[in-house]
Amino acid sequence: MPERTTTRSATGRLSELEGAVLGLLWRAGPMTAHAVRQIFHDSPTSHFSGSAGAIYPLIRRLHDTSLIAKSPDAAGAKGGAAYTITPKGRSALKAWMQPHDPAWLTTVMFDPLRTRMLTIGILTPRQRATFLEHAERELGAAAQQQAVELLEANTDEWTAAALQGALAVTRARLRWIRSLRRDRSN
Repeated sequence: MPERTTTRSATGRLSELEGAVLGLLWRAGPMTAHAVRQIFHDSPTSHFSGSAGAIYPLIRRLHDTSLIAKSPDAAGAKGGAAYTITPKGRSALKAWMQPHDPAWLTTVMFDPLRTRMLTIGILTPRQRATFLEHAERELGAAAQQQAVELLEANTDEWTAAALQGALAVTRARLRWIRSLRRDRSN
């Protein structure tokens, strides 16, 4: 299983969070540590922590290892330093993008819903039905919201592809829950 750490592995490769932050700085340009933190905090992805305890030390490490630098031309609204990716950071980001470990392509993603499904037997049949109804309703709403966001997104083709991937996963989870409800109602 791929590591879920915020620091570089023993191989020296970027962690998922380091790669995500470098990718954000590459795509979005200079931004403050606070702005980076806010983006991760507001993200619908539960895998990454947007906490100050995760982001600020990571920004400091990326800076200390010259993967990012303070931008001389940009500062935050409160005067905080804005960071930009360096040539060394771009090289590290390109290396991170290479499929060095097939597990990160094929791993089963973290899914709190699937985890709870392992223990759903503790609930009464009525509670299970309510649980599945709620899951279907929430996933349906999430899929609709993601579809709207995709249609309204004014972004590059690869960010749109990532949004399409998120929508496809949500729709797959919705089909799964619907099939569970259908199979158990017969």
